[in-house]
Amino acid sequence: MMFLQLKYLRSVRMFLISYQKNMGVKQRLMYYHMEIFKKVDIIVTPTTAMTAPIISPTALTVGETNMPITENLMRFVLAGNLLGFPAISVPVGYDKQGLPIGMQLIGRHGANHPFCAWQLP
Repeated sequence: MMFLQLKYLRSVRMFLISYQKNMGVKQRLMYYHMEIFKKVDIIVTPTTAMTAPIISPTALTVGETNMPITENLMRFVLAGNLLGFPAISVPVGYDKQGLPIGMQLIGRHGANHPFCAWQLP
């Protein structure tokens, strides 16, 4: 029983260390974004770093994990998801294969942004 308690305490300690480290990263990212918002009202980025990838037939039954693709799909949503900035993605066109391309508008906390009131057809 003592072994399980020690193992549990080690895992809790590792979680807390990891959490503290990640909170430091979050605070630095928040600082950098707030510095940017001192100079601009809205940050404009692509919604994703690539258009939608082809889904393999087995992905529907067994799942699929491809970290490079996932990183490209999630790269620009960090500010909205992790830092909580208001953001909206709007379609702006299509690539050569006919896949949609999106543009993301990111605003600062507490600001009254016109893009938050847009209504798309």
